[in-house]
Amino acid sequence: MPTQQEIEKFALKADRPIPGQSLTNNPDAPAPYESAPEITTKEEGANYFIEMFLEEKTNAATMNALAEGVPVMDIVQGVLTHAFEEGVINPDLMLVLAEPVAYLLLGLSERAGIRATIVDDPDDAYDPDDLDNWEYDDVGTASQDDDDDGAAEDVGTMSQKETTKGSSRANPFREKLQSIKNPKNDEDLKLDEVIKNAPSLMSKPSKKS
Repeated sequence: MPTQQEIEKFALKADRPIPGQSLTNNPDAPAPYESAPEITTKEEGANYFIEMFLEEKTNAATMNALAEGVPVMDIVQGVLTHAFEEGVINPDLMLVLAEPVAYLLLGLSERAGIRATIVDDPDDAYDPDDLDNWEYDDVGTASQDDDDDGAAEDVGTMSQKETTKGSSRANPFREKLQSIKNPKNDEDLKLDEVIKNAPSLMSKPSKKS
């Protein structure tokens, strides 16, 4: 199960594959995500993440990360992306599970006495080294665009796009997650019951000043 450092690494992960990388991979040794996923239903996927976040060490690591200010949606993005890369779920299920997993984390954090941050603060300073501020296309070459408006000059490049207050990130999955400001319960998954019956796995962590 993930440690706190791994949870935070998932949330801030930057070593994403470049466009077209799969075309150069050995077809006899496909990456896990290039095969059929292990989990194909919402219920199975929810149970997978419920078991993950109720495991004692993972629960403690996750709650500590949330107490230190790591946004819920950053953790959701990290664990879902990791599950996809490991061949556990497919991209469609990533989108389906995003809100339920976020709701689960919020419920568990509330039980632990943590006031969790849901999404990034739009007033955060723009970081040009954050790959979430880079825009990918189909070709796989990369260049940094110095235009004021952040638009790409050439077709077939990866260009940096300045993120200003109120604008969206270039990563489509992250953009979707950042739009979920108030995650809702999924009645089919009975998450409220899961949260209510979850064992008290840790004492309230102290948020760093």
